[in-house]
Amino acid sequence: MFLGPGTRLGQYEVPSPLGVSGMGEMYRARDARLGRDVALKVIIEATAMDAQRRARFEQKEHAIAALNHPNIVAVHDFGEQDGSLFIVTELIEGESLRTRIECGHLGSRETLHFRDQSERKSRCFRACGVVASVVIRVFALLEPSDE
Repeated sequence: MFLGPGTRLGQYEVPSPLGVSGMGEMYRARDARLGRDVALKVIIEATAMDAQRRARFEQKEHAIAALNHPNIVAVHDFGEQDGSLFIVTELIEGESLRTRIECGHLGSRETLHFRDQSERKSRCFRACGVVASVVIRVFALLEPSDE
């Protein structure tokens, strides 16, 4: 489901896409109620329509929303509109780790730094009972302080 500029899901207005993942499409969105930019992920229809997959997704999102960790994006909201399941998270600006790797601009020191961040994130997930089958490094963003 592609959302064009101006599309609204609840209180969120979409001006532009950010990318595509295995679970859905990511968009920059504007939270009309709070007046802030957020990231909005629309989940693929197969997950939204399958009762078991949907239940696992919702359970995971509840658990992740309860986490407070510097290496885990904050979940603000999730919902459904017209059969589309979506998640709203904080919007983090920056170059993706995937881009940095593909351009060959990731040195050994940075590699160790991001490996350590990934391990801390995974430990936090496990401690809170969230089983993350895949740690998605391609969606990690490099903040200016990390460069």
